Amino acid sequence: MVRSSRRSRRSRSGALASRPARDAQFLRGRDVAVTCRDRSRGTAADDQPAPRLLAGPGNTGGPRTVQVTVGACLVAGRAAEIRSVVTEALARAPELLVLRLDEVQRFDAAGVGLLLRLHAQARLLGTALRCTDAPSQLVAVLHRTGADHVLTLGA
Repeated sequence: MVRSSRRSRRSRSGALASRPARDAQFLRGRDVAVTCRDRSRGTAADDQPAPRLLAGPGNTGGPRTVQVTVGACLVAGRAAEIRSVVTEALARAPELLVLRLDEVQRFDAAGVGLLLRLHAQARLLGTALRCTDAPSQLVAVLHRTGADHVLTLGA
């Protein structure tokens, strides 16, 4: 009987051993954000619009409507910042919260999940949430995942 000089990848229990450390880089979360090419301006990360509460003449939805723009990046790294701005808006107890997505240049799965969590948070407080001016790439992902049946998308 000829034995292979190659060492088996089985552990003592007989199960396959875990992947080598050199493959670990492929198993970790990588930046898989989608760039909206039709909206990308090629600006540095520090120059991109941040999430903010809109007030004054631009808020034309009525007295019980509050508008929030989520900024350029709807990604995991900005989730806490977006959540805090939306929480501040919800503290005003509006009937309708409008999330403006017109500045979004990049988004990832965490950003999509954040939209769903914000929808649930608003619903618990009795506030309707509408997402407006979403980039076509984001609308396609929402449609493909079925999230467009949960979120209200508008023009």
